[in-house]
Amino acid sequence: MARSKQEDTEALRIFDALRQIIRVTDIDSRRLVSEFQITAPQLHCLRAVDRLGSPIGSEIAADVHLSPSTVVGILDRLEAKGLINRERSTKDRRRVSVSVTEAGHRLVENAPSSLLYSLSSALEGLPKTRKATIAHSLEELSRLISNNTNP
Repeated sequence: MARSKQEDTEALRIFDALRQIIRVTDIDSRRLVSEFQITAPQLHCLRAVDRLGSPIGSEIAADVHLSPSTVVGILDRLEAKGLINRERSTKDRRRVSVSVTEAGHRLVENAPSSLLYSLSSALEGLPKTRKATIAHSLEELSRLISNNTNP
């Protein structure tokens, strides 16, 4: 079925908006690296560990929407920086829980994502239903893209 010019224009608008979001996210991530020597995904995982208590890697991966193998690499880097500790269970040696160190807690408190806070501030003035609509639309877009890019 052939797409109309209008459909192509709408797809291009969506794609351009995604590119702008990616660009702003990249700028924020570079600022984090420059100021705090941590990437945005590392900070996101560190915050998840802090919020979840003593999770295992798969719980962190599910919370931050990354693959478990990606999270293992991130946890390796966070551990090397002294921001987390990993502890193997004595009952099940395959189970490794993660906890935030004191240095990690300080970083979580002192390394806010300016992008997250500016988004929170921008959303404050919107009605709850509008925020829910935006969240739903972005989640749906994410699913559409994921379904069309994963074999």
